[in-house]
Amino acid sequence: MPDALEHITITTGSSRISPRSEVDEDAITFIRTAMAERNGKLGDTGWRVKLLPTPGDGGHVFDLMIKGKAVIRNWLCANPALSGAMWKAASEVGALPGTRLHPPLGVPWLAVTILPDGLSLYTSDPEKLMEAGDLERCVAWTLLE
Repeated sequence: MPDALEHITITTGSSRISPRSEVDEDAITFIRTAMAERNGKLGDTGWRVKLLPTPGDGGHVFDLMIKGKAVIRNWLCANPALSGAMWKAASEVGALPGTRLHPPLGVPWLAVTILPDGLSLYTSDPEKLMEAGDLERCVAWTLLE
């Protein structure tokens, strides 16, 4: 089990190393239960995790949804053999003009981009968009474990 993952924001080109210790065990349990028993609905928070078709073992693609709208697309890679293809798919979507992206340093990595409905959420409810950053990592660690 890795102790950190690289968290890359495609939209802006920023990245950081996110240690597993940032994510509370109760959050993992809550998300795991929601995905297994409630179709990804995270209680009454308004958030839902929607798993999308994945490229193979050790790769995950998921959307974070709020009020039925997909706002953040996430690519999680834990398999070095999939890293190049997953990075190609992730890096071709949603970067702002002039954004410089660097490929992940290793695995696991999580790349995220704001979808069009997420951009409107930025102006209508920026606090919810800020929640997404934490939720991205929590879902990623849930899937890795």
